[in-house]
Amino acid sequence: ANIAGEHFRGVSIGGLMNVAGDRMQGVQLSGILNVATLAQGVQLAPVNVSAYGKGVQLGLVNYYNDGFDGLQLGLVNLNAHTHYELMAFGGNRAKLNVGVRFKNERFYTILGAGSPYLDFNDRFSGSVFYRAGMEIPIWKKLYLSGDLGYQHIETFSNRHHGHPARFYALQARLNVEVRALERLGFFVSGGYSHERIYRHSGIFAQKPIVEGGVVIYRL
Repeated sequence: ANIAGEHFRGVSIGGLMNVAGDRMQGVQLSGILNVATLAQGVQLAPVNVSAYGKGVQLGLVNYYNDGFDGLQLGLVNLNAHTHYELMAFGGNRAKLNVGVRFKNERFYTILGAGSPYLDFNDRFSGSVFYRAGMEIPIWKKLYLSGDLGYQHIETFSNRHHGHPARFYALQARLNVEVRALERLGFFVSGGYSHERIYRHSGIFAQKPIVEGGVVIYRL
């Protein structure tokens, strides 16, 4: 770990973390966490945190408090204005799903899980998913969004009954959402799922997606 109590300028490379108590000007590169009160430059780690700054945050999870002028590139990008929204929905692929949507103005990401992915008459199966997309207003409380996603599916004991042990799906969706109440909305989704088995060239399935559910806003 590298720690600078006040001002740091240059390149900081740490196996665990890099911390700049006041200002960081340059590059922070670590295997787990970068932290700076005021970052001016590049933060590259699985988790990047900055209260203020200007530059680029590149990682799995990026967070800034306020006043950041730059670019966040990650699976989940958070800031002081991010809305955390709970989603519950059902569909023809993963039948029952829950997820959290991290929404920044027009762009959003979703992390969630669903079960069962196979039919109800099969043994237990489940999935975890990640989606990223963009939303635009259409009319009053009506919104249109589109996203791309990756879903990992585990079939557990179904692998003994003709199913692969695990496979993945690349998915695309269009969503129509109605914000009926201040804290509650409803949505329907249509899309396409391209499913493949890991380390195999063959296609497991290609099917349309039909889903519908509710959103609880501003958790």
